Amino acid sequence: GRILMGLQATAAGSIAEERLPRKEQPGADRREKKAFTGTSLLEVGGTHTAGFGVTNMRWQDAKVKAAEELNLALDQVAEVLSGLGQQQRSHLTARQRREAMTASAPEGNDERREDLLDALEEDMRREIRVARWEHHGQAAEATARRGEGQESELGRRLAAVTRDSLLLATEDEIGEKFDRLRAMLMGPGAEEEYAAQRKAHALEREAAALRFEASREAQDEPAADGPQPTADKEGPQEAQTAWGADDSEAISGADGTRSQRVRRRKDVLQKAQALMSKGHEKEAVQLLMEALSEEDEFEGGMAKFGSFNSVDMMALTVLSVSGSDWLSSKDGAKGGADAPQDERLEQRARRLDAIAQGQQLESQGQTQEAAHVLLDALREADAADKAALQRGSTALSNFSGEDHNAMMHSFSESQDRCKDLLSQAAEEQRKKLEARRRQRQEAMLKAKELEASGQPREAAEAAVAALDAAIQEEQRAEATSPVDWAALQAQLAARKEKIDGALGEDAEALKARLAARRQSRGEQLAKAKELQSRGSERQALEVALEALQAGAQDDEEQAKAVAAAKRGNIELPADERVKLMSALGESREALERMKEDERRKFEARRRERQQCREDAQRRAEQLAAQGRHQEAMEVLLDAMAADETDGGSAAVDWSGLKKDLSKRKDSINEAMSEQAEAQRLRLEKLRLERKRRREEAQKMAKELAEQGFEKEALEVMADALKEDAEASDSENEAKKAMADKDHILSAFSKGGAKIDAAVASGAQEQRQKLEARRLERKKRQEEAEAKAAKLEMQAEELRAEAAAKAKAARNTTSASGAVAASDEFDAVAEWQESARRRAADGAMTSFLQKGQESAARRLVDASEDTANRSALKDAFAAEMQKCGAAVADEREAQRKNVHQRLLERRQQREKAMQERRASTSGAMKVRRVMMTKIRCVQGLRKIHTRRRARILEEHREIERRVREEVEAEMEALRLQLQQEAQQEAASEAVIHHDSSQPSIEPLTEDAAKRAREAGVARTVEVKDIVHNEHKRQIERMEARLAQRRRRLHKQEATIVMNHQREEARVELNQRRESLQAKPVSQVRNRTLMKDLHKVNNIIAGLTGSSTPGSRGPSAMGPGTNSASVSRCVSPRTKDTPAGLSSHPEAEESDEEV
Repeated sequence: GRILMGLQATAAGSIAEERLPRKEQPGADRREKKAFTGTSLLEVGGTHTAGFGVTNMRWQDAKVKAAEELNLALDQVAEVLSGLGQQQRSHLTARQRREAMTASAPEGNDERREDLLDALEEDMRREIRVARWEHHGQAAEATARRGEGQESELGRRLAAVTRDSLLLATEDEIGEKFDRLRAMLMGPGAEEEYAAQRKAHALEREAAALRFEASREAQDEPAADGPQPTADKEGPQEAQTAWGADDSEAISGADGTRSQRVRRRKDVLQKAQALMSKGHEKEAVQLLMEALSEEDEFEGGMAKFGSFNSVDMMALTVLSVSGSDWLSSKDGAKGGADAPQDERLEQRARRLDAIAQGQQLESQGQTQEAAHVLLDALREADAADKAALQRGSTALSNFSGEDHNAMMHSFSESQDRCKDLLSQAAEEQRKKLEARRRQRQEAMLKAKELEASGQPREAAEAAVAALDAAIQEEQRAEATSPVDWAALQAQLAARKEKIDGALGEDAEALKARLAARRQSRGEQLAKAKELQSRGSERQALEVALEALQAGAQDDEEQAKAVAAAKRGNIELPADERVKLMSALGESREALERMKEDERRKFEARRRERQQCREDAQRRAEQLAAQGRHQEAMEVLLDAMAADETDGGSAAVDWSGLKKDLSKRKDSINEAMSEQAEAQRLRLEKLRLERKRRREEAQKMAKELAEQGFEKEALEVMADALKEDAEASDSENEAKKAMADKDHILSAFSKGGAKIDAAVASGAQEQRQKLEARRLERKKRQEEAEAKAAKLEMQAEELRAEAAAKAKAARNTTSASGAVAASDEFDAVAEWQESARRRAADGAMTSFLQKGQESAARRLVDASEDTANRSALKDAFAAEMQKCGAAVADEREAQRKNVHQRLLERRQQREKAMQERRASTSGAMKVRRVMMTKIRCVQGLRKIHTRRRARILEEHREIERRVREEVEAEMEALRLQLQQEAQQEAASEAVIHHDSSQPSIEPLTEDAAKRAREAGVARTVEVKDIVHNEHKRQIERMEARLAQRRRRLHKQEATIVMNHQREEARVELNQRRESLQAKPVSQVRNRTLMKDLHKVNNIIAGLTGSSTPGSRGPSAMGPGTNSASVSRCVSPRTKDTPAGLSSHPEAEESDEEV
């Protein structure tokens, strides 16, 4: 409509200007213009005004002719515009239909098909944009030629309309073409046609995966009869015997793993170079990325293996007392070293499937999706290979982290048991010594008290008894004490290899001397008792002092013998033992800290190398995405060369471990010998001090005895006995520590022997397992080859069958006259070719090419001078560079747009799935709660209906019985009244007959009249009596009925009230649950006020204070709220309930009564 009005106005103005007469009146011109602007063209053409002259007539004829011509032109324009409008509307309708079909296409789980549809849509929009840009270019060109005067305004407008219509037609053609392609992709035949091809490809990939896995297992198999490294000759013989086998196995395992890595790396480099020489840069980049991923996997697997260093070896040497427990745990760990191969086959198959899928996506132009698929496959393969390499490293090394943890655990348990035994033995010894000390102190106190009270004889007897008790206790201790040499020799009989050589004849000589000294001490005791019996207390005291001196000499000789026999060993008391255990604990913590530091350093190096590899991979992917495959190849080669230089850092220096082990063991032995010498010197010093104090005490006691001070002599003797007890305690503790040390050394030697035997047997067992696994791998390889051949045959059969079916389908379609399948395939091929051509073509390129053509024509023109030509050349070169940069930027922008659109689609799909799940779960919860409430309400309604029906039935039964009773009573009353009337009539007849027999008088008229009046009066009287009786019966029955109605009314009111309370309770529970379902802080005030009003209505309905017309809170509707119940319960007429008075049978019974 706007186009038509503009054309009319323009045409009218132009024609009026061209055909305007030369002679005209200004006023008439203004009037005519005003009339023309105020009226339509048809009215102007048909206007005739009287009074004009010849000039006016000519003017009028010109206007009429111009109007006719204009109307003809406008009719033609209107027809053209109507046709174009119809065409435009048809195009818009087709576009809307196409957009509706695209919007209604279901989105399933087939992401490949959705990606193809996205690509089709993007290509369609790109072609439409190109058509629009060409349209704008033509419009701009027409605008540029506007001043040349080639066409009028009407022609220009018609040309613009034609261009718009052609643009719409072009867009419609593009849409129809892509609609055909989209229909072909969305149709059911597309998936069926390529299903066989995909299945055949899957079978071929599975066969290739089986062959690849078989060849990979054959390459990874180490040699069974490999060279065994010799033991380290520089270290001590003990270290070679205890740890040589494990070191050799670990060294061979590490060297084998490294050699395999080097061999695989060389193979990868050769394959990559061969692919690069053939021009397959992408395959070479992919191969190098897989090689880097395998290096990363090996680094992750060796992280734990490489952290076991010399510190752990030292900890194993120190903690070997629990070797048997460690061996049992190690045997259990060896059983799980053989990992199943089926899992590895599945992982390889999945990886090959991912590679094939990535290649397919890349061939279709979806580079970003292919990169995502390959990255996911690489991550999965990294995780699986890391786990496999970790298991392999654990199986190769006999000193893994699990073995170390098991040994540490078993040693801690054994150490706790040793500590418990030591603490128990020390506690028992302490108790015994404490008892002996208390006995001596009591004896000394008793002797002092007797001496102070003036009883020297009793004091001497007490001293002799204390001496006798000390001697007997010492004899018992010699016979039963665990620290006595005889008991020690009996306890260590199982360890004769080391203890018998240390003791030998010295122990026997010591035993003989001790026996002789005990005999002499017994004789002195007998002599002291004899002197005491004779009354010579002073001589008895001297004999006792000599016995104590002899005991001190015996103790000194015994200590010297012990020091000579056990020189070089550690003799520690209780406090020194505690210090030693704490030092051992600190040493273990230091070892743990050193181990943790080493592990952190190794992990930091591994992370650094992994970061370098990831950066190289990321850079290579970027270069490959930009098409710079040669640079990506160089980046990956540099990364692999860097890994080659750092490859030896993960290997373990086993010879260094052995040397470090021997050095640490020598340092421990030196420390132990130094501690033993220091302990021996300290004990020697203590013995000399004790000897000096004892001599001084003896000398002082003798002087006091000679001077006659027996009391002071007894005190000196008591002090000497006390010091002797303390010295014996320290010596017993030293002997206990020495025995514990011997026990630890013997356990250490036994644990080393067991470990040597287990290592020897473990090496033989490992070789047997390797041979068995080799045979099993060979068998699996043969089975895989046979299975792969079978799968390839199946793939060929599927491919042949699919080809035959496709050929038959094409023949059938061509014969039926429809569009042939070849045409569809030609359309797809044409679309693919146009997509390839579009990579170097586009609207921007076409505009730039136009500029280049104009510049080239100017270069060819000979009229231009040299300066202009050189400037044109530079501009032409700059334009070419700008064109290439613009094309590259356009490609990158398109790729980013596609990637962004795919990400948005995935996010929308995930969001829709989450919303669907959330809405489904929320709706199900709400539906479950509502259904529960509805069932509850329906149940209450059914109960109420059932109770109401039962009450109404009872009411009807009561009314029926009352009616029957009233009818029976009325019938009985009527019969009684009839009988009474008959009896009275009979009696009156008899009396009248008797009176009339003697004289029969004639019946006169007066008499008949009186008789009739008397009969009427009698009848009235009888009727009154009957009426009164009837009224009395009715009143009595009404009273009975009213009483029954009141009782029924109360019963019904009670039932309704109970039902109302039950409903209120259910509704209050529902309100409480709704309020508790959400916190009060999250509920709006309006909702809270509504709930409060509802609860108040419920309470008011229960209390009976609700107003009529107010809506109750009942869930069963308006018939069960409080107002309805009150109306139902309240009496209407004659105290009758609503349920009874509304019943028609009850109303009829009332009327009859």
